[in-house]
Amino acid sequence: YDGDGYSGLGDAGEDNETEPGMVNNQGWDLEGFWLQDNGNLAIVGGFNFMTGVTGYDGLNGTKDFTAGDIFIDVDGVYTAGDAYGGSNGQPVVNDTFGYEYVIDIDWEKGSYEVRELTVDSYTQEGWYKQNYGSGPWLYVDEGKGVVAEEISSGKFDYATTNDAEYGDAYYAGAFHNAAYNFDISAIAAEYNDLVFSNTMGCGNDHLLGQISEVPEPSSIALLGLGIIGLGVLRRKKA
Repeated sequence: YDGDGYSGLGDAGEDNETEPGMVNNQGWDLEGFWLQDNGNLAIVGGFNFMTGVTGYDGLNGTKDFTAGDIFIDVDGVYTAGDAYGGSNGQPVVNDTFGYEYVIDIDWEKGSYEVRELTVDSYTQEGWYKQNYGSGPWLYVDEGKGVVAEEISSGKFDYATTNDAEYGDAYYAGAFHNAAYNFDISAIAAEYNDLVFSNTMGCGNDHLLGQISEVPEPSSIALLGLGIIGLGVLRRKKA
């Protein structure tokens, strides 16, 4: 975000620093979160949330890496993911990494459920063991017995724009005048401090957005964000 709306796609708040071997093109880039003052949330990135992206899997050549859920912290106590196991994979763990809520997203159907996580909740991390620090990728309930309580559910709109310099960008949720959004108004009304987290199935890019209080009324409040590239498809040690 360069201070002039939706331009500058591809370098949204980033420091232009990358780790050795990481993929740093627009197709793997998460850009930012936006939160409207009515509690509607949006996410934008060069990564195609709806279809995912095919990349090198380190084992058999290629693998489809899909978009993840949006995790929400409300008390300022959360951690980046820890490595579970010594090899590539997408481990399912009984760990929420300090996040209290999740927007459980069905990207193909364009629908979501907001759930409150508990100590019994399970999450899944990205493929690359060196990227487990990207935090949880998906909320998992199938086969785990305890399903996190649903707070709200709905549909979300999805749109694509093209930037002449950086390429496509994908918007999900409360962009422009979207009719359907990620509605987290119940959470936003109860808590002042919110942190949002999202990564994809490889853990390539980790998007963190934080908002304390909107200083003045606005149609869209830009979240302060840090985008951390945590090693990716062919990462090498320095």
